[in-house]
Amino acid sequence: YFVERGHRDEVRTLRYDGADVATAAPGVIDAIANADAVIIAPSNPPLSIWPILAIPGIRHSLETHDRVIAVSPLFSGTALKGPARQVLESLGLGSGTASILAAYDALIDYLIIDAGDSADTQLSNARTVVEAVDTRLTPVDRAQDLVATITRLIGETNAN
Repeated sequence: YFVERGHRDEVRTLRYDGADVATAAPGVIDAIANADAVIIAPSNPPLSIWPILAIPGIRHSLETHDRVIAVSPLFSGTALKGPARQVLESLGLGSGTASILAAYDALIDYLIIDAGDSADTQLSNARTVVEAVDTRLTPVDRAQDLVATITRLIGETNAN
């Protein structure tokens, strides 16, 4: 879909062939369980993160971890590149920050969104706190702000 067809088709459903018989690499489940926090990079949830979550044991490890932080792949409601926004919408997950929250359902404790979407911090709920910071990684001082926010959130969750 993504490479061969240039992601020009509408995605209505996803199937991760072989995921049900795949196994996590040795030590991965233990590493997740023993981590101070798990950070989910700013990737397209259905196409990049969900395949990982489909591997037996991975989703459960994250669901039972109390410090999961995701960085949204959206900037002012759209992806810098790739079909994240279109895929989220075509799967019925909505648009913008709400679609990222829906994609991660009850999996994450914090969602870091770009400062351009800061009005969406109001989408915080009982399960997930939404924080806004500049999430673009250039110039370097922007990256440092993102790292500082993640570090602060890890400290907050460790204090709870």
